[in-house]
Amino acid sequence: MAPATTTSPTEPAEQVRGRGRPRDEGIDERVCRATLELLAEQGYAATTMTAVARRAGVGTAALYRRWSTVTELVEHAIFPGFPDLVLAPTGDLRDDVQRYVDAYCGMFATPAARAAMPGLISGYQSDPGMPRRIGDSIAGSGVRDAFRALVEHDLAATGADPAMDPDDALDVLIGAVMQHCFVRPFFGRAADNGYVTDAVVRAVQA
Repeated sequence: MAPATTTSPTEPAEQVRGRGRPRDEGIDERVCRATLELLAEQGYAATTMTAVARRAGVGTAALYRRWSTVTELVEHAIFPGFPDLVLAPTGDLRDDVQRYVDAYCGMFATPAARAAMPGLISGYQSDPGMPRRIGDSIAGSGVRDAFRALVEHDLAATGADPAMDPDDALDVLIGAVMQHCFVRPFFGRAADNGYVTDAVVRAVQA
């Protein structure tokens, strides 16, 4: 008879149950939801691993098995799926750029993102790899390739060549969206994001 499996008092039960199996996606969802709630309600400084675990109803060990730092957890929670942002071109450059602007505004304008971004940016000082991680999360190679194809497709429909490298245009787009979401409201100049689209289109077609 095979010996009974026992759980070490210091080894979380979830780890034993999950050995050799896919991790529990339900925990991931609860943790991300708790992270977003804490960011929006209490700010970045209060969003600790312990606080997130308590609100999500899981042990802190479950968090550390998935994310080594709270910074990585916050990045995962507020930048979900953006490396896979791919929008098919329609032939209308302004409409297509507007869809990207809307997608990025939808991400940056959330209360959780507003609370998180200053803390994430300050993390550059202590984590040299962090800027690259955020860059990959916001505009990974899949996003850049799709944006480049979209610009080239839409300009080809008019017989024009891009006046700005599409990678540079995407950087301008993201920077302008961040200014629109994080800076412009402080000056009482909240406005429709269409001016961001117009600026990017003018730069590409200049």
